[in-house]
Amino acid sequence: MATRRDSTVVDPDGVRARIREFIVDDSRASAVIVELAGGARITLPTELLHHHADGGYAIEAPWKSLAGAGSLELEVPVIAEIVTVGVRSVPRERLHVRRRVVTEQQIVETPIWTERIQVDHVPIGTFVERAPAARQEGDTLIIPCVEEVAVVEKRLRVREELRIRVVREQRIDRQSVPVRRFEIEIEREHNPTNPTNPRNSKRAGGGS
Repeated sequence: MATRRDSTVVDPDGVRARIREFIVDDSRASAVIVELAGGARITLPTELLHHHADGGYAIEAPWKSLAGAGSLELEVPVIAEIVTVGVRSVPRERLHVRRRVVTEQQIVETPIWTERIQVDHVPIGTFVERAPAARQEGDTLIIPCVEEVAVVEKRLRVREELRIRVVREQRIDRQSVPVRRFEIEIEREHNPTNPTNPRNSKRAGGGS
């Protein structure tokens, strides 16, 4: 119980009474004990009290009609507990997924074509009236080379021919190229909310 000595209650006739005690039931004030000027005390339910303009309380009935009663009957509510059934979601396990990048060396083979010039000297030794023009035979370019020789008369003789063709060769260029790939690690944690979970105990003990 709590006492509020600075609280007063005024009836319709303007007669003041002082609140001496509050009767607390179930953590709230259900009744109040007031003392009149002559020393008489009356127990009132808190429902009969109304806030007054001066900061105190007021009642609708005069004190003289309540003084003979000594106390008023109180209505006490009867409370019963009922059971409510519900469901809620509880996690059974938790998955920790980590993705990490792994770099490894992989051999890559790439065909590479190169070209080189092959020159063959083919002796001819044929006399001609004038220098032959260069000609193309397949993939070979033939360029006649002429020279002047001293004879009874000057005549052109094809001394040799340069047969030029492009030889295409293939080789395998082998290089080590870094490539990346992802690896996934999955760790299962059963009953994460259970304080007796061995995994939880281990993590708590290790300070992680």
